[in-house]
Amino acid sequence: MQSNDIGFVFAGYSDLTLRTMFKDCLNREDVKILKEILPFSEYVNGLFRGLAMRCYKYKFCQYLLYVVESVFRPLEKIDTDDKKTYLIFTNAASIGLSVPYFKKFLQRHKNCIPVMLFMDQLNLYWAKYAKYLVEQIPQFQCFTFDPQDAQNKDYKHTMSVYSYYDAEPGGVVSDIYFSFFGLNRLKTIIEIADYLEARQVCCNFIYVGDMDDATVELGTVKQVSKRLLYSEIVQDAAQANCLLEVQRDGQSGATLRYYEALCYNKKLLTTNKNVVNLPFYDPEYMKVFEKPSDIDYDWVRRRDPVDYHYDNRFSPVHFLEEIIDSANRED
Repeated sequence: MQSNDIGFVFAGYSDLTLRTMFKDCLNREDVKILKEILPFSEYVNGLFRGLAMRCYKYKFCQYLLYVVESVFRPLEKIDTDDKKTYLIFTNAASIGLSVPYFKKFLQRHKNCIPVMLFMDQLNLYWAKYAKYLVEQIPQFQCFTFDPQDAQNKDYKHTMSVYSYYDAEPGGVVSDIYFSFFGLNRLKTIIEIADYLEARQVCCNFIYVGDMDDATVELGTVKQVSKRLLYSEIVQDAAQANCLLEVQRDGQSGATLRYYEALCYNKKLLTTNKNVVNLPFYDPEYMKVFEKPSDIDYDWVRRRDPVDYHYDNRFSPVHFLEEIIDSANRED
């Protein structure tokens, strides 16, 4: 669905994962991209984003961001052509957008409707700046991937956040694959790896981040400090027989592992009990577990044909339709 009277702008569209997830929207004539909220080098932008995350409630921080944005006027690069324009931020992409600057921008551009898409749970660190923005700017339409957050905050729930991505040649062949960050999950993953490896299951588990405790025995779990490119993640996922999904505490929605399982026809071993209520759930291909001893390790390594008959239902082009439908219901 495209209309000459409506346009969409993805703002702060620089993160590789997001560029991958929203790839299906890139070639649409009604979609434009504004790559940076702060028009500096990656290093300088990182400094401003760090300041915003730590000091966003202080007036001096908001004022400093406002001055910088007013001088460089990043959002003024948007040419709306006098059409209704939905200005789309993810919670991570919005970091550094000052409240006073954006309020003035919206006053000057009455046809712009701001949209916030929470890709992280609302209780996580990377969501707190976006939560502050939407509290200060009531014009925001808010969407979230997490159904529990949608219910608690009266936001709209969406699952339309994933574009199919062709895996490049290469990757590590394994029975089961999982890359993750967050030390709170590391112990669980090590226990799963130890259990499966003892039963001749080839695991490719990668912890991304630094180690606070050098005495932790990782076993077969690999550790890298630098964030993995999403292309690298997809390479390894495409070479795995099964994908592992261990959710963060309090998480209730589908994660990228769920979408990857559908798109690349992989088995999914998950701690998400709600997966049985999600579209395309198939008990032959998806298994829920609570502890390592629950895992059917023969099923993990058995090379069964998998086909979810996925129909691209969760493409972000449908998210654009959801935005319009939501606005029409409110009008």
